[in-house]
Amino acid sequence: MPETRPNTLIIGAMKASTTLLYTMLGRHPRVWFPHDKEPHYFTAADYDDPKAWQRYLTLFKGCPDDARIIAEASTNYSKLPHFGDTPGRIRAKLGQPKLVYILRDPVARAVSNFRHSFVTRQYPAGMTSERAFAEDPILITASRYAQQLDAYHAEFGEGSVYVMIAERLHADPAGEMAGLGSYLGIDKIDDWAETPDAVNAIGQLAAADRADRLLGPSLRRKVSALLPRAVKDKLKNAASSDVQVPDVDAATRERVYNAVADDLARLHTMLGSAIDLWPSTQRLTEATTERNQPAA
Repeated sequence: MPETRPNTLIIGAMKASTTLLYTMLGRHPRVWFPHDKEPHYFTAADYDDPKAWQRYLTLFKGCPDDARIIAEASTNYSKLPHFGDTPGRIRAKLGQPKLVYILRDPVARAVSNFRHSFVTRQYPAGMTSERAFAEDPILITASRYAQQLDAYHAEFGEGSVYVMIAERLHADPAGEMAGLGSYLGIDKIDDWAETPDAVNAIGQLAAADRADRLLGPSLRRKVSALLPRAVKDKLKNAASSDVQVPDVDAATRERVYNAVADDLARLHTMLGSAIDLWPSTQRLTEATTERNQPAA
């Protein structure tokens, strides 16, 4: 019997509502995700180890026979070039899977990425946002969406990645999910009409980080699945009460914008009006218009 492998990957972007997309897509009866939402196999340091491949395949052993979409969602897959030739690795193991990439205003995404990394203690004590953006190149790279798309198009061909916009998913979940469903070859469902209730994001990160350190990620997820929503919300709020995230000031945000502006211009050429709602795109468009105005 052939081994079950994923036929669909959500490749990111980190802090661009990938968890929301994972949750919404997972509501469909013909879609199946493994318990480990983000295995990050194709960016793992031990990718070349045959045992790592077997561990990855083990994640999909519980997949039901009637699943049409067998998927996983790992945001490291759109942080090229920091984790090796991710598209080439995917091609070698999975052939031509469906690829889904959800994007968010690049400056807002980078700021949220910093907050996430700070709360989950990926930075040393005393880290400021200014220093983080100077020393952690992935904060910027993960917001250079055109760069990521170029790499996947080079490996899989133009049009091989289905691009979604996080802000549009929040505004029109039914419409955006229906478009994704069409791409994936699955019918629209009523459960796509509304998104899940909002959560305290900082509290969620802090609570998960503490539980991971105490129980380990796998056991933490199993325990979380058994807790009532009200109890989990109280834990998240309590965990966030002592979390003080450094501010990202205007000067740092300006440096982020300048670092992604050229990539954003290329992305605008690729996606057109789909990203016109982003403040960063609006700023870019206004600057271009001003440059093209004839001199008085």
